[in-house]
Amino acid sequence: MKRNPMTFLACLGLISSVLSCSGTPEDAFIEWAGKRAIPIATVEPGSGFDDIKALAEFIGEAKVVCLGESRHDASEQFRLKHRLVEYLVKEMGFTLFAIEDSLPCSMRVNDFVLGGEGTAESALEKLGAWYIWDTEELLALVKWMRAYNDGARPGKKVSFHGIDITEPRTGLEKVLAYLDRVDPDHAAAIRTEPALLDLFDTAMWSKTIENYARLPAGETAALDERFDALLSRIGRNRVSYVAASSEKEYLTASRLAENARQGHALFSTAARGGFDEAGPVREKAMAANITRLAAENRDGPGLIVWAHNLHVARDTLDITIPGRPPLKGAIPMMCYLDETLAADTICIGFSFACGDVPDGRLPLPKEGSVDSLLLQTGPPLFLIDLRTAPEEGLVHEWLSKKRTMRAEGGTVDLIPRRAFDAFIFVRTISPTRRSARTTARFEALEEG
Repeated sequence: MKRNPMTFLACLGLISSVLSCSGTPEDAFIEWAGKRAIPIATVEPGSGFDDIKALAEFIGEAKVVCLGESRHDASEQFRLKHRLVEYLVKEMGFTLFAIEDSLPCSMRVNDFVLGGEGTAESALEKLGAWYIWDTEELLALVKWMRAYNDGARPGKKVSFHGIDITEPRTGLEKVLAYLDRVDPDHAAAIRTEPALLDLFDTAMWSKTIENYARLPAGETAALDERFDALLSRIGRNRVSYVAASSEKEYLTASRLAENARQGHALFSTAARGGFDEAGPVREKAMAANITRLAAENRDGPGLIVWAHNLHVARDTLDITIPGRPPLKGAIPMMCYLDETLAADTICIGFSFACGDVPDGRLPLPKEGSVDSLLLQTGPPLFLIDLRTAPEEGLVHEWLSKKRTMRAEGGTVDLIPRRAFDAFIFVRTISPTRRSARTTARFEALEEG
């Protein structure tokens, strides 16, 4: 992996600053992790699996594997996650891939990886309003999925799914197009009412929240009723709708309508109560979408979830990120899974120590933090299985109390052994390589 020489030397300098007080929980964790760490040779996809064969025993019979990330722009973490996806698909038979992006917008990517027309570039262009996935790193993953599927047997192909609810407009457009075929009078009636589509901005979901905040009093409740009526009508008319289309088309329309209602709940809550109240709405919805995917594939191979650490943690979090209100006791989506599915799930948090990001060079991690102690463990790239930690003593003590960890441009406080089953540590990161299209989009958003 590429490293900034000065940043790398600074990282090495921190290793020499191991806590001077012997016999502390910090010392005990560093010593234990150093013995248990599973070194990984490279972050580069397509590098074979000799160094990560231990993943098979680590994952075991799990049906869901969640791959976190410290930041949405950490190239080395993205590339390593791509490599892990290759392993899970090729060596362990996983066939479902779910990402923290709009459910309807991700359908175009799914069509492409399963052999559809177009290019990987055009498929990524249509992903949701975050734009964070329109990068060379994700482009390489999508191209790999297409190439793998081209040679895979039926039933072994990997599909691509969004679980997020932040850009429902594309889905609503698809629902209306479906109703034009199976229930044209109702589709026409929806179009004569105040336009639902106009509320949902496709540039960035913060714009949609602003649209909701400008709604007259009582209009949000009226929208609740309209979404409920739409879902109810689709449910009541299943037999006739399927007869006029197909079971697959009906299920797709139903899911997209539900996704739109989930998005509506997010935006109306955010406009009324702010980010801290809207967060649980989004987390619950994403968990529900993961549960649905897993249920549809209950007897088949597993599901890979690609999302931020803040979503794939399985315990409450205290989040401090510049530009956002601090959140105490935030509940990630993985906490909302039912107990049966949660028991079949592995959550991997990603950590790093040093590197450059679009805003400049990052300072060294806070002393005593998760990132700092993992740096002092030794290998520049490794996995540590927290489930193998002792159930008492100093290591248990360190893992069982709140510790600070990097998150986006800020930090999160969490209890490591509750939040994650394992950490993957990447010593140095660099920015993801955005497409020219995405760079222009971000510049336009900043100017607007």
